[in-house]
Amino acid sequence: MEEEKLLVKNVMDGDMDSFSIIVNKYQDRLYRFLLGLTFCREDAEEILQDVFIRVYNYINRYNVKWSLSTWMHKIAVNSFKDFYKRKKKSSFIEYCGDFNICYAKHDSSLELNYESKELYEEVNKIICGLKQDYRVSLVLKCVQGFTYEEIGNILGISSVNAKIRVNRARQKIYEELRKRGG
Repeated sequence: MEEEKLLVKNVMDGDMDSFSIIVNKYQDRLYRFLLGLTFCREDAEEILQDVFIRVYNYINRYNVKWSLSTWMHKIAVNSFKDFYKRKKKSSFIEYCGDFNICYAKHDSSLELNYESKELYEEVNKIICGLKQDYRVSLVLKCVQGFTYEEIGNILGISSVNAKIRVNRARQKIYEELRKRGG
């Protein structure tokens, strides 16, 4: 945390090397988060660029009571929402299947791998159909590993509401899988 504060202070003083350190430290995690929301590499990359532009432009607004990661994920959520508003897309994303996953290579059963891939694809399509608030909450919890309190801070809601959103997203996925016979 002290290292983050020093980096932020240095960036505020115009040190571009410190900003490069921040970018290198967080770009992979933020990219995976955005890819989990968009399921499209190009969109995730475009939004990620916007995130770092906003981080640089608004670094003076960073509140040291938050972790830098939480603050940057909040910016990423807002950038994600703004991106899809600009694209005039609804709160639902069309699944483009551009999410490359590495399946377990230790399993010799091709049929099991195929079934796992089919289930994975089905779950991703369902996630794409979730309302933005549910999808964002779910990805923050299940992919990024944030606590409900951190999710609440990122989304500007209580930790109880964050837990409710994650649970509703899980329930909707479960219901859809049951409808589809999964």
